[in-house]
Amino acid sequence: METSRPDVFERAREILATITRGRYRLDFNESVAEFYAFDESKQKGLALNELSSGTRVQVLLAVRIAFVEQQEQGVRIPILLDETLANTDDRRAKTIIESTIELARNGRQVFYFTAQGDEVAKWTAALESTNGVAHEIVDLATVRDVDDSVHIPDLESVESFTPKAPSPDSHDHASYGDELAVDSFNPHRGIGTAHLWYLVDDVETLHQLLEFGTEHWGQLNNLLQWGNGDLLSVDSGQITVAQENAAALNEFVDAWEVGRGEPVDREILEDSGAVSSNFIDKVTGLAESVNGDGRQIVESLHDGEVNRFRSGKASELETYLEENGYIDPRDTLEYGQIRARVIERFINEDVPRKEAQDRTDELLSRLGEN
Repeated sequence: METSRPDVFERAREILATITRGRYRLDFNESVAEFYAFDESKQKGLALNELSSGTRVQVLLAVRIAFVEQQEQGVRIPILLDETLANTDDRRAKTIIESTIELARNGRQVFYFTAQGDEVAKWTAALESTNGVAHEIVDLATVRDVDDSVHIPDLESVESFTPKAPSPDSHDHASYGDELAVDSFNPHRGIGTAHLWYLVDDVETLHQLLEFGTEHWGQLNNLLQWGNGDLLSVDSGQITVAQENAAALNEFVDAWEVGRGEPVDREILEDSGAVSSNFIDKVTGLAESVNGDGRQIVESLHDGEVNRFRSGKASELETYLEENGYIDPRDTLEYGQIRARVIERFINEDVPRKEAQDRTDELLSRLGEN
C-alpha cells in the first residue's frame, strides 16, 4: 500500500522532533511548496535559508529519511551521510547520532563518511555504549596504505561534549531557578518561550528534561506530540502537572493581554509613516524604555518627552497603532481578575479547587505577579 504525503510529513515531524529534542517543528508552506522549521523556543517560523547550517542539516535529514521510508518496498535502503555533524554543535551532534543509531537498530544500514577525527570519536563513543548495533570503522588511509590517517581523540562519551545542567541536589524549586538564572517570562512572546522552570514543579524532573536538551515549553510540547516515545523515561505524573501548569499559564497570558496591544518596535514605527528619519532613533529608544507599550509611547510623545516631535504626528501614530492592534482600547485586568481566571483554568483541568488556588498563587509568584 502506498504511503500518502501526509504520512511522510508526519514521520518527518517525528524525526525532526527527536533530532532537535523538540526545539524545531517541521511545517510546510503550501503556497510556495517549501518546508520550513518553527522554532518552539522562540515561537518563530524560519525558512530553510534562514536557519543555521546545522539546523538546516537536521531538517533536511528528517525529510530525506521520511521520503526514503516511503519509497522502500520491503528492502531497507542504506543511508549515506557525509560529514553531517560538521556544522552541528555537540548537543545536536549527540541527538543526530542517537537518532541515526535508532534507524540502524531497526535494521537500516548507515554509512558515515568523514575526515574529521572528532566526529569518529563521537560516533565511536555513542556506538560502544549502545547495545544491539554492530559497527565497523574503516580507515581509508590504512586501506590505501598511506600515512595521512586522521587523529581520533579519546572520548569516553558524547555527553562529555555537552554542557551539563546544574545538579538539583540541595535545591528547592526557587533556589534551583536562581541557579539556572532563568530569564523573566515575557507574555508577548507566548507560552512556548517559557522556561520549563515555570511549569515543572519537581526539580529532579526539571533537571532530567534539561539534561535531555529540552529547556522551553514549546520544545516539550512538541516532543509530547511528535517525539515518538522520547519521554518514556520521564515521570508521567510530572509531565501531567507540567501540562496543567501550561494550560494555566496560557490562561494567564490571555488575561494579561487584555488592554495591552502587541509590542511596538522600530520596524512598526517606520511602517506607521508618522515617525520621520529625523526622529526614528529617539522614538525607538522611547519604545524600548517602555517595553514597546504603544499607549505609553503615545502618551510620552504628547507629553513632549521627545523634543520637537509634533503633537499632530503623535496623534497620527496613535491612530495607526490603534487600527493595527498595537493599542488595545480595553482596560487591563486587575490582579484579582487574572488570578480568578487562572484558578478556573486549573479547575477545568480537573484540579480540585483548593489545590487550584494554591497552584495559581505559586505560578503567579514564579511569574513575579504577586
